[in-house]
Amino acid sequence: MRVDEGNGKDEISALAHNFNQVIEHLENAFELQQTFVINASHELRTPITTIIGEIEITLNKTRGHAEYVQVLQSVLTDAERLNETITSLLEMAHVDMNYTQPALKPVAIDELIWELEEYWTAKFGKGMFNVNILHLPADHEKLQLMANKTLLTIAFNNIIGNAFKFSANKPVKCELNANETGITVAITDQGIGIMPDELEKVFESFYRGTNVKGYNGNGVGLYVTRKIIGLFNGAVQVNSVPNCNTTVTILFAR
Repeated sequence: MRVDEGNGKDEISALAHNFNQVIEHLENAFELQQTFVINASHELRTPITTIIGEIEITLNKTRGHAEYVQVLQSVLTDAERLNETITSLLEMAHVDMNYTQPALKPVAIDELIWELEEYWTAKFGKGMFNVNILHLPADHEKLQLMANKTLLTIAFNNIIGNAFKFSANKPVKCELNANETGITVAITDQGIGIMPDELEKVFESFYRGTNVKGYNGNGVGLYVTRKIIGLFNGAVQVNSVPNCNTTVTILFAR
């Protein structure tokens, strides 16, 4: 429950606002913990059960070389899925920890974007992650947010990683627009898109769109991303055209 902040701008209203922010952070932390516990066992058990079953069946009798290769390939696929799930769950736990004790420092968004450009360029090559600066304020302090840089990096990398994955590693565009009223970062891919009725569902934990079969993933990334951005008083919006592109926009208002 939240307290009524009223319409005033006195000390009582400020106290009520700060109290509500603390409660919101705690609620998000509890929600992340609950999601972790509920989903961890299922997401970890499924690939392990599959691996055990495939190995047991294979060991029942001697098989040919081609059959062994097929089984090993299947086991490798399940192991990769298991590794990705463990990584995502650890990421959720890391976010959960920082919700209760966030180390907030000034983070320059433009510098963070250029660090991301360097990282993804090294990963995929020159021209694959294209940064476009639309507008920057004269005062560089307007580009700074009180945030946790590690968590912000996780949030942005989740979006960028999805952009490359669902567009078969085609070039991804990043636009930065900052002015006196706020900061906007838009990341656009050239991928499979999201169905209109699933635009909000993609932010639910472990939800995967109906058109992503065949792509590795577990539906944790955007859920974690929205939680992180919300922690620093930002918002995440998604616009998409199926079989064309998806744009994820992160907004930080002043």
